[in-house]
Amino acid sequence: MSSKTTNITIVGIPTEAGTHFAGQRLAAKALIERAKLPLKLEKHGYKVSVVESIFESNPSLQATAAWKPTPQANGVRNEENTVAVLKHIKSTLSSKEVVDITKTFPFFIGGDCSITPGILSGMHQVYPPGTKIGVIYFDGDIDLTIPDDSRVQVDGTGVLDSMVMTHLTLREGYLKSMGEFSDTNGRPLVTPENIVIYGFDPIQPQLEHWVYMLETGFKTFTRPTVQKDPVGTAKKAVEWLEKQVDIIFLHFDVDVIDSSEFPLGNYPHYAGLTSTEALDAAKVFLQSKKLKGLVVTEVNPNNDPDGFMIEKLVDELVEGFAQRK
Repeated sequence: MSSKTTNITIVGIPTEAGTHFAGQRLAAKALIERAKLPLKLEKHGYKVSVVESIFESNPSLQATAAWKPTPQANGVRNEENTVAVLKHIKSTLSSKEVVDITKTFPFFIGGDCSITPGILSGMHQVYPPGTKIGVIYFDGDIDLTIPDDSRVQVDGTGVLDSMVMTHLTLREGYLKSMGEFSDTNGRPLVTPENIVIYGFDPIQPQLEHWVYMLETGFKTFTRPTVQKDPVGTAKKAVEWLEKQVDIIFLHFDVDVIDSSEFPLGNYPHYAGLTSTEALDAAKVFLQSKKLKGLVVTEVNPNNDPDGFMIEKLVDELVEGFAQRK
């Protein structure tokens, strides 16, 4: 046990400002209280602290983070509220008042996946200058939509959780209001050198998104490739990224799992991994000694009234933590 990160801080970020519809604000409470995540981690020797809501002391932000029907404006919905939530996440992590992520393993629970730029930019504020932070982007989508895409597509939603990778890379067309979510030198949080995009459905990205990934040289493992060998591909992904960076952050969006089998994700996603494939890969990622943080996003407890999917998610992740060397 001596070689493990023995301190874990669970931090709920119950926001729905950047997504399609309500429910995800209930995720942290469900994992913490219903599925007993802290107690299960403690049984494996971890010292666990819990911050059920990062908005606890700020009622106005709780309202800002809540979902509400919002018309598109310039190809995006609810931009002001979503950006306000991300600014709060960044400033909270930067201040170290709620959690000092350099002294504990942060286990963030969303909320929608638009929170990741806020988390990563906060990490850059507290780690020493020059620290190379890498990302495993474990997601059913690649989230490279830009506001123009949303405006012209028939099915374009305009929600910011469909634009996460656009804002991590600050690629052309990104929202200027998202520009502050960068490293300490104002550079993009993500480049082809510090990310692995893992598990997404290769049919989902638009042709323009594929062109962008290919021309910029992103390291990818698509869903069909992962399904052939979830453990083997996860090991390859980690081994490649460990050579590139000093620390790793895992973005785990549960919509990478096929909704026909395990419809826990907020937005239905078919042609995904099985729950076993996805959680086996997640357990491999948790073994990396360079892994210094995790966010689980897009869990909608309204899709799981009996709680059996949340229970399985928690139990499998706890098993991964139990196996950390």
